[in-house]
Amino acid sequence: MTIEMDYIAHSPINEPEFGFSIFRQDGIHVTGPNNLLSGFKTGVVEGVGTIQYCIEKLPLLPALYHVTAAIHNSRSNHAYDVHDRAYSFRVNPGGTEEMFGLIELPAQWRLKPVEAIQLSQRLLEL
Repeated sequence: MTIEMDYIAHSPINEPEFGFSIFRQDGIHVTGPNNLLSGFKTGVVEGVGTIQYCIEKLPLLPALYHVTAAIHNSRSNHAYDVHDRAYSFRVNPGGTEEMFGLIELPAQWRLKPVEAIQLSQRLLEL
């Protein structure tokens, strides 16, 4: 999934902080990345442009999600623009059988039978 933010910088801005937040429909904050925390430097931004946040794998479980997009001055707490939970997307059922929690973890189940003698030794150690 790619999230894009178009911007117009009417004057040069040195290292603006572009950020997104994703919230599940019940208000749980799933993630809140920004370019500076990720180490992505933009330099001086001026004029019209687009910044992209490219998510390689989206492990979210089925639900409705809301996206906040914001641009801040990285040297102060001044927000140039904030669109609080203004955009939505839905993860539809069918991609996973998981249904509890926020995400599907990339994992594998393994069963390792233990000999009866080893099991009784392990229980004695407890």
